[in-house]
Amino acid sequence: MSNNTSHQIPPEFSIKEDYLAKELEITREHLDEIVDFFDSDPNDEWDLKEGVDFVYINKSKKERRFSRLGAYSIAKYLDAKESKNFFQKLKEFFTQHQRKLRQSFISQRIHDNHSSLVKMGDRYFLTRKDVVSILCTSYPKVDSTFKVIQVSELPLERGVDYRDETIGEGNKEKTIRYYSLSAYDRICRALSDAQSSAKLTKQNRREWCSDAADVGKNTFRLIIRELESFEKKVQAAIAKAKKRDSDTCQVSGTKSKYSNLAAHHLYCKSTYPHIASSVDNLITITEAIHKEFHLWNGGFDKVCTVDDFIKFLIQNYPEAHEALLMVNQMKKKLGQQQPKNF
Repeated sequence: MSNNTSHQIPPEFSIKEDYLAKELEITREHLDEIVDFFDSDPNDEWDLKEGVDFVYINKSKKERRFSRLGAYSIAKYLDAKESKNFFQKLKEFFTQHQRKLRQSFISQRIHDNHSSLVKMGDRYFLTRKDVVSILCTSYPKVDSTFKVIQVSELPLERGVDYRDETIGEGNKEKTIRYYSLSAYDRICRALSDAQSSAKLTKQNRREWCSDAADVGKNTFRLIIRELESFEKKVQAAIAKAKKRDSDTCQVSGTKSKYSNLAAHHLYCKSTYPHIASSVDNLITITEAIHKEFHLWNGGFDKVCTVDDFIKFLIQNYPEAHEALLMVNQMKKKLGQQQPKNF
């Protein structure tokens, strides 16, 4: 065996030593003895290879992670030496372990693909795009599953379970489909149900979608809890920014305490959430100018930065010298910002 220590753990080495010992119903010390025995005679029939059967997490403490092949080798040795049907124990362990791994991957998949999550009324919705990404499927498959659900005894209700939102204007206008989290769950169940006409053909794909429904409930609950805390901080910052600006549009000079004023994020909230609740990242402008800027920038769903707003002012409001000065001062306070995930 090599004396090198593995610092980066390849994903195939996912079985922790303590877990393996527990599932085989042996002590950690016994497992260490077995590995040491494998290592003691390179010419016998028993062999474990570092980098193939296991990797070291901490070599001085003999902390390892095993691959499925390494775990099988140990079970084979135990069956030969102790005759306690260790293979059956290992088979049951692999079934549970594989499901835990899949659920962990799904949870991360949700974290990586929930940027569209938004509250509409009393429900949270995801775009069709994010649903497709989380389920690792295709747009046609999600669309056909939706149609199957719509001819069932309990169809999805427009405005409650799904919404079609139009953004942009003219040639840039497009419609985006949103599904509520309960609709997401229904789609997952339909794709995973072996009796459904919408079912996926491969069993492993059906299991993925079944777990995506189960894991989704807790993962989305945690994300929503964080989002709601985040939104409270953002709303508090918006109120402070409007008060700082005396409820006055810093571009046009329009003054109002009513809803026709917006607090614009110089660095957009979705891509730069770490400064979304910073008052220095907010400037008060009218709703009309706010809409005008985002249309100029390509839509409300497009990433925007302080430099984009500066360009917008120069091109569309060249007379707004004080606003331009203010935004440049805020840019200096904010410094160079890098996108971050929420």
